[in-house]
Amino acid sequence: VYQFRSGRVRGAVSYTEACNSYFQALAADAAKSAGWELLKACYNELKGWGIWNFVHDEFLLEGPEETAHETAMAVKEIMESTAQKWIPDVKITASPCIMRRWSKDAEPVWKDGKMIPWEDRA
Repeated sequence: VYQFRSGRVRGAVSYTEACNSYFQALAADAAKSAGWELLKACYNELKGWGIWNFVHDEFLLEGPEETAHETAMAVKEIMESTAQKWIPDVKITASPCIMRRWSKDAEPVWKDGKMIPWEDRA
């Protein structure tokens, strides 16, 4: 039986499964915990926003463009602070991006100190 730093206890696992749990499983726990905190925020302070997908390590939310900058900054804070609790020895950073259509090519765009939607040039 292995007890991990996160408090997770696993038994009857192979050597490689146990080794992977210190990295991948911990990252997955941090991501799931951040997702739960984001979901609660969507019902409280981020009203009008909702999670519509989670791709690998990205939460995709939709909501009114008028509050997109504030929401992006709140999501960044929630993701970083929640993951930091799970992985305290590593500096956790999240990079938000606002877009009207999801694209892996999107980059953060700033104007007058606020993040604005990235425009697809295709």
